[in-house]
Amino acid sequence: MGRRPEPETIDVDLSREPIRPDHGYRVGARISVGDVGRTRLAGAIAIGIVLIGIAFAAVGSLLPQVPELPVAPVPSRSVATPLPAIALLRPPAPTRLLPVFAGGLRWLDPSNGTTSGDIYTAPRGGLLVDAEGRALCVCLEIPWSEDRLIARVTLRRYSSGGEEIARVALYELETTERGAYGEPIQVEPAIAPDGRYLWIARAVRDARAWKIGLDRVDLASLEVDSSIELDPIPVPSPNDDTVLVSPNRGWITHRRSTVRMSLRVSPDGSRLSVLLSLTSDPRLGMLLPAYQLERLVVASDLAAGTLPEVAVPVYDATLDPCDSELSGWATNRLFITICSRPEGDGVQPFVRIEDPGDLTRDVTVGPPVGTNDSEWLLDTSRGALYRWSSLAHVFTRLQVATRSMATLAIDRLQVGTGDLAPWPAAAGGESPWTTLADADLLRPARMVGSRDGTLIYALGFRSVADEMRDDRIASTGIWVLDAERTVPIARWAPAALYDQIGFMPGWERLVTVALPGIDADGDPAGWSTSMWLQDARSGDIVEILGNVTQTRGFDPILLAPNAPRGIAGF
Repeated sequence: MGRRPEPETIDVDLSREPIRPDHGYRVGARISVGDVGRTRLAGAIAIGIVLIGIAFAAVGSLLPQVPELPVAPVPSRSVATPLPAIALLRPPAPTRLLPVFAGGLRWLDPSNGTTSGDIYTAPRGGLLVDAEGRALCVCLEIPWSEDRLIARVTLRRYSSGGEEIARVALYELETTERGAYGEPIQVEPAIAPDGRYLWIARAVRDARAWKIGLDRVDLASLEVDSSIELDPIPVPSPNDDTVLVSPNRGWITHRRSTVRMSLRVSPDGSRLSVLLSLTSDPRLGMLLPAYQLERLVVASDLAAGTLPEVAVPVYDATLDPCDSELSGWATNRLFITICSRPEGDGVQPFVRIEDPGDLTRDVTVGPPVGTNDSEWLLDTSRGALYRWSSLAHVFTRLQVATRSMATLAIDRLQVGTGDLAPWPAAAGGESPWTTLADADLLRPARMVGSRDGTLIYALGFRSVADEMRDDRIASTGIWVLDAERTVPIARWAPAALYDQIGFMPGWERLVTVALPGIDADGDPAGWSTSMWLQDARSGDIVEILGNVTQTRGFDPILLAPNAPRGIAGF
């Protein structure tokens, strides 16, 4: 976004279709009632269809050709025996419940492997989870109406035990444009770094425009304490097939155009980034851009008379190689977006850095790799962005303000297991990690940071070819990396084909989720989706849950804390 990069930075080749990472699945907080729109508040069965394939698709997206999971033993190999339902290897058993997404927000009990609630009542929407396992849902309830669509914006507060302890209806949004293209009512939440306030961006389609506004909610009282309206985005009337050009902002719209939003809060909580995107029906062809973007910056107090600053004017982003839904404030001044462009037979990851009053720069982050296998973490306390290439085993730290960079390329064949270097001293303070994704965007994590920001734990993979089948995926284990020195601290051998990694509430133990039907070496195994709890210092396995596939086939997705410093009101 913004001006083209200077000579010191890369040139983005827009002549080729951009490669975008598989960055997850959206759930719940969006509505679609048009004949071709997507259903965000679908019933649990529709959501289940999407979630059943997550575990099978997640690792496969790392390779140009997705390997098929075996359904029967390969004759020349032995098949691993099924895992025990529960195996406690190092007592005592963990007692804290783990928040997961399994058809909705639920809590998994590691003492017995069960999951609370059911898919019909579990909340879905903008989910905010803190490091203690407590949660807040910005949910939409849809009461029946004969002639209009009504969405009741409701906050639900959950204890670390999964109990709903508060429910407040903030307000109702409504439109008569029930058949509009896309999602006629939308909300997007973001929480303050200290957990005191919640902001909600809202967009409602009426007959002539998308009406957009912002609300601030005091999480101690669960009340809206300030609001502003942004300039609407005009659209043609429902029966008008012409293209409308907004004279003051440059939007090019059609009645088959829909708006989406992304909301981010600066590290000090003083400013909001509001990204507006306009997507048009691809069947319109050359009538108008398929994808347009605008980014605004607004003072977070939303005081009366607040005017937004246009950080990035409206532009045609159809061929933009950046992923606007993976973005955030690296510092109180600098805003970044994750990008990748084709290079040779692979891809070159880079980051777009926007600096108000200065240049917008596209800066490469580490070397190019054969496939888009990159995971990202953002440390806003240090202004550092981390990239891990899980197949190439390349670890890069970018200091965003200075654009200085350190890269570690690991030769996994030359690295043993166990401790590899001295562990850094533990640091005090609050968790520095900031999410790069929207609150309703579920993306299995393959890299996670420690509470104090000194360590990064990452999953590694390797591609194995043999005469029996096409390439298959195998695990290289868990890699522990020093965030400051960019050196490997430890490597722990894999016990399964790990696909997700996170922390148990309280940051005491690592938790991984492994794929079913296959073992750590990519060989067939009579296993279900399993969960492994490990000591975060020694790597020792504490407990194995051999089957965490829930009723009706819902595998759990670990919810990384996107409110890591807590949520006010508990």
